[in-house]
Amino acid sequence: MKKWYSLIDKIYRKENLKLAFMQVKGNNGAPGIDGETVSNFATKLEQNIEFFYERLKTNSYEPSPVKKSRNREAGRWCKATGNSYSKGQGGITSHCKYH
Repeated sequence: MKKWYSLIDKIYRKENLKLAFMQVKGNNGAPGIDGETVSNFATKLEQNIEFFYERLKTNSYEPSPVKKSRNREAGRWCKATGNSYSKGQGGITSHCKYH
């Protein structure tokens, strides 16, 4: 059985970054804390994928703070548990866990 010590090299593969973007696009993802929309991100998709690929590969990526948002259905605040993949002028996604 093969042991895995790190998953980051699986995450920053360009194919996986593109698949992540396509999932966000398919889910009608909302703009991130930087205000970048899915359609704006898509206009320079190859450049944005390359940006994240290089930063993640070289371990030089610095995520932006994650924005808290109000869950309208539950009437409570969403506290993010992960990184906001934002580069200041573009982003991929973040996820939330409700407490």
